[in-house]
Amino acid sequence: MTVTPQIRAADPGAKVVFGGLLLARPENGPNNNDGKPFNFLEGALRTGAGPYFDILAFHSYPTYFEVVGVNNAHVDFDKHSRTFGGVWASRGGATLGKMAFLREVMQRYGINKPLFLNETGLLCDDRYVPGSGSCNAAAPTLQQAQANHLIRSSMRAIAAGVESYIWYTLQGPGWRHAGLLDGSQQPRPAYTALKTAIERLNEVRIPPQPFTGYGAGFEAYRFSGNGFVLDVVWSVDDTLRQIMLPAGSFIAAYTRDGAPIAPTVSGGTATLNVGFENIYLKRKP
Repeated sequence: MTVTPQIRAADPGAKVVFGGLLLARPENGPNNNDGKPFNFLEGALRTGAGPYFDILAFHSYPTYFEVVGVNNAHVDFDKHSRTFGGVWASRGGATLGKMAFLREVMQRYGINKPLFLNETGLLCDDRYVPGSGSCNAAAPTLQQAQANHLIRSSMRAIAAGVESYIWYTLQGPGWRHAGLLDGSQQPRPAYTALKTAIERLNEVRIPPQPFTGYGAGFEAYRFSGNGFVLDVVWSVDDTLRQIMLPAGSFIAAYTRDGAPIAPTVSGGTATLNVGFENIYLKRKP
């Protein structure tokens, strides 16, 4: 309330960002009477802070863990019931749940600020003993899980209207092994997934719309381009599913990592297999 007027006086175009909210303590769930972490924003707004910031920042840091008997690269950690003790799973996952919660709090005070996911990643807390059900940083599935999580969380966030999305961090190995680069500063799968997403989305308009046209078992987001649409789509679990569309509407398809995909064409129908890893499907509207 003291600093913001001075910032705006010096630079009327400056944007003041509320310090990123961690919202990560499961024992302090997202309601009005349960503890300090989730009540911090409410307290600030109650004291009249609403007019003194322009963007509300928050963090989202699910933790990778190993489960016996499943492909751990194909677990949706953004929505898993073990994420932060299940606090956010019941609200649609860490990414969407936090966005909805923050908007609910702001709405109670009559404000609507843009949301900024200024720190996110899929962490590996290897302080625990490998094999204990927690994270093993040497597990080959960890890096694939991070790449899959990056696409899921970013698509959900931008479709829900987040203004900015930042994976923390670029340099490796990063905080709790979440760097986009490894310890030798070479690209990890999450780096390649992010690079591919940027390349594909450079030719479309943002934000996308959630798309349900492929039916149950898929999660998809549709972007509009000039004379085409681009669907980012994946199977919601480890089941390999098929998308069928008129062969004449198919333009191109790519894997999560950017490799071209050729559909199977028969009788005027193009068929593509879609697994847990997303594909990019460019087609005529």
